[in-house]
Amino acid sequence: TIKETLPSVLSGHVVTPSTASRDRQRSASIFDAVGLALKPTELDGEYVLPVEHQNRTDWKFDFKWPVQSLDDKVLERTSYAPVLKYLRGLDLLAEDVSEGANCVERLLYNSDIYSPRKENPNDVRGQKVYHRHRVQGRTDLVVLNKSRQGGEILRSMVRIAIEIKTTNGYKQSVDGCMGEAQLQLIGLNAFNTNHTPPVLLSNLAKTHFVLYLDYSDDGWSYVIKKRLCATFSAALHFALEKSNEDSISANFSRPMTPESSD
Repeated sequence: TIKETLPSVLSGHVVTPSTASRDRQRSASIFDAVGLALKPTELDGEYVLPVEHQNRTDWKFDFKWPVQSLDDKVLERTSYAPVLKYLRGLDLLAEDVSEGANCVERLLYNSDIYSPRKENPNDVRGQKVYHRHRVQGRTDLVVLNKSRQGGEILRSMVRIAIEIKTTNGYKQSVDGCMGEAQLQLIGLNAFNTNHTPPVLLSNLAKTHFVLYLDYSDDGWSYVIKKRLCATFSAALHFALEKSNEDSISANFSRPMTPESSD
């Protein structure tokens, strides 16, 4: 019957980026559902700002963390205004979304994540089942591909997500910071038919990474790749380059099937 052949959907976890450091088992279920490794594939070498940009004053970014003792989250927030000023000086549409301002229900993304279909061992008919999880949250700053024109920021508008950590915050939980950035990447790209936005993770000192979605070598699955960059400016330039590429995320978090398959 039709009822017997329809796939079942089993609800799973609701995960936020902060879960990455608090509950690694729960966040691991998201990576497992979309067939991703817990650690991104790191590319060889370090990306540097192209020579033609190195002497341009608008691409120069100088920032030093205040020396006074502040709560780590309070200290992190002191960087938002200087970074926004720098981004806007490059004529980029940049917004602070750290508290969910101008986001729908204060969330930048609220994405369903589906596992591949599997046989249900509890059903003698061999009914197919999905496991559905949800990733929801936001990042610190975003670069948009178009103006929100006084309205709300939608996921489809995001060109680049920027996650900022203090030097101490990053050092205390390298894996947690990286996991948080990866969950943001998953949430921003799941079923995203408009763009495949990368995530720039930086402590604004010596550590700058760009994480982005790519096809695996076989072309039928996805991987998260990680690119080390020499400076924040270099990371921004690389992220902008990746954001200009054709979108590949329309089928992300949905199993891909070769055209020759039944």
